[in-house]
Amino acid sequence: MTIDQPAAHGGAAQPGGASDGAGGFVGAVTEPAIPRYATTRRTDPAGAADELAAALDAPAQALVCVFGDPPLLRADGMAAALHARLGAGMLVGCTTAGELCPEGYAQGTLTAFALPASDYMVATALIENVSRAGPEAAAQAVVDAELRLRRMGAVIDSEHCFALLLVDGTTRAEEELCYALQAALGQVALVGGSAADRLEFARTEVLYGGRLYDDAAVLVLVATDRPFTVFRSQHIVATGTKLVVTGARARERVVTEIGGMPAAEAYAELVGVPVEALAPEVFARHPLLVRMGGRWYVRAIQKAHADGSLSVFCAIESGLVLSLGRNLDMVADLERVLDEARGRVGTPRLVIATECILRRLEAEALGLGPALARLFARHRLVGFSTYGEQAGAVHVNQTCTGVMLG
Repeated sequence: MTIDQPAAHGGAAQPGGASDGAGGFVGAVTEPAIPRYATTRRTDPAGAADELAAALDAPAQALVCVFGDPPLLRADGMAAALHARLGAGMLVGCTTAGELCPEGYAQGTLTAFALPASDYMVATALIENVSRAGPEAAAQAVVDAELRLRRMGAVIDSEHCFALLLVDGTTRAEEELCYALQAALGQVALVGGSAADRLEFARTEVLYGGRLYDDAAVLVLVATDRPFTVFRSQHIVATGTKLVVTGARARERVVTEIGGMPAAEAYAELVGVPVEALAPEVFARHPLLVRMGGRWYVRAIQKAHADGSLSVFCAIESGLVLSLGRNLDMVADLERVLDEARGRVGTPRLVIATECILRRLEAEALGLGPALARLFARHRLVGFSTYGEQAGAVHVNQTCTGVMLG
């Protein structure tokens, strides 16, 4: 595990005034700096880094987060160039299955946002070997990040602090990681997303300190006196159609049997398509849900295998009772959720969002891109298409989850 040092340009950044030395802020309230965002399609590392740095005013930022198309972010020298130009504060990021920006859905870009050092204090931690690290590493990451923020004079509570998580989306360890992180964070909200790789399901990575890491996660702890709120949009409801998982390889997140039948065959029959037609677009339109703690959570299907099994994006086990889902109006639900968040914090300065790739596939199939782009623009939304989202202690699918900065 690696912990970032305080930003050299800002030291102990002091949102809204001077530190009173006891974890609070006093003095004149200043007009907040606006968090910035930028997008580039430049393929040359120096050019891409320069373009982002100029748009983001990099030296004045406490944090720069880059969501990158895998081939572009992996280009030789790209991570190092980004760190050289954008890393005056702290630089993090990950690979994606597409990017989100106020112009709408994007592909083949480096899309970034920046939090100004005048209004935000940031501590980050790299957790390596996530698939084997266990809860102790997650808890230690929180302890160390909180200690650094306190040394800067930050208040660590639910009103002044939130946590952002970026994690390798192929580890199949998000459930344990989220649970351990949220337990250590207490009332501080955790949101985030699983890195992706254009639906190749081969290699996903997080960006930290000028390098790309697999089997790793980046925790970003943010403290501010500015208003913020977390949100979650899920436009899927359960129907009365039930099915029981009768065979599963839990560690691999693979369903082998549903109701005693090969899983892919049973699912295809249920949704009325041939087995050979099973694809992400079908999974997006016909999700499965599980009920936990009085709430419904999607157990999204990742892909069908030749042996008749199904891989899913979330935890699965034999004996689990699932319900077939029904998709409601995605645009209307996201608009409602964002408007409610806006009512809590005022006009958004920025929305950091992680959205499941299956929502994007559904939106594109239904021609919802222009309507969503208008919503993204209205709320200054920046983020990426994921292999799963983190909402508190729970790893979820087929949602749009994030934090709105007021």
